Formats: sequence, C-alpha cells, structure tokens
Amino acid sequence: MKTVVLTGHRKHEIGLWGEKHPAFPYIKEAYRRKMVEAIELGVEWFLCSATQGLELYSAQWMIELRKDYPQAKLAILLPFYNQEKNWKEDAQEQYQRVLAQADYMDYISKREYVQPWQLSQKNQYMIEKSDGLITFFNGVERTHPWYYVVEGQKKQARQAYELWVMTPEELQYLVDEMNQEW
Repeated sequence: MKTVVLTGHRKHEIGLWGEKHPAFPYIKEAYRRKMVEAIELGVEWFLCSATQGLELYSAQWMIELRKDYPQAKLAILLPFYNQEKNWKEDAQEQYQRVLAQADYMDYISKREYVQPWQLSQKNQYMIEKSDGLITFFNGVERTHPWYYVVEGQKKQARQAYELWVMTPEELQYLVDEMNQEW
C-alpha cells in the first residue's frame, strides 16, 4: 500500500465551521492517528482534492505530520480550475497555504466547473489511483464522504483496498479516551 485518499465531510454537512468548534481537536486527533497508522504500513502519498471542510483540514494535518514523518508526501488533485473562487477569504487563504506546501498539484478536469459529473469523475479517479481511503463519515447518504466510501467499496470488491472510515461512535470513543487522560 503506497497511496491513500484523505477526505471527509464539508463544513455545512456536520456544522464544523472552524477550529474553535469543540469537536475540532478530537477530529484532528482521529485523522492524525489514521494517517500515522497508514504511514507505518508503508503509505508514501496522501491524495486530496482540497475541498472545504475535513478534506482541506486533513491535508493541513498531513503537512503537520511531515515534521515527524518526512517520507510522507501530499498530492493535491483538484477537481477543476478555480474550485475556490466563491469561497470566503479565510477558506481561500487556508487553501492557498495547503497548495503551497503540497509535494504535487494538478487538475483532474482541465477546465472550470461545468456539471456535477466532474465531481463524480474526481471521486472515481481518486479511488482508482489509491490503495486506501481515510475519512470521517457520519453515515448520512449523499454527503461528500459517502460518495468516496461507495467508490472505495466497489474497488474493495474487486481487489485489496483499505477503508479507514471513522464513525461518530469511534469519535466518541476517542473523546472519552482523551478526556480520561486529562
């Protein structure tokens, strides 16, 4: 296993509007643990399309992990040109910081957004180019990570494919564990 996709819910799907949210440090730690596990299993590249929410944050957290795991690389595969053009300024700044620190960046579709098929194409492409998936998924269908999980399950039915799907129950377990340590 050499390549893993990082994704997760968009901000509006779970009400995570920023780093001040009480769940933020727990979600960050859950992703960090999964990424470290993947690195220790030999993962070299993390792929991400840098959409707003947990996907962009997970890319940021992966960059932070490079201090301890310099062999880990981040590839940003953007779904189309100017995906960030309608984002708020703070999100655009975070996006630009992540892009600047990525080891590789390219576009899947070589044009601006036209139709929803570009997003479906992106999900299929990312899963096809990877050996595994790390995501937080609250179980609600037709949300951002749901599409990735479905594509990952299809690939898993054909060949070896690792799915690290964090659930709300797993996150609650982590919250309880971390609070007992304090």
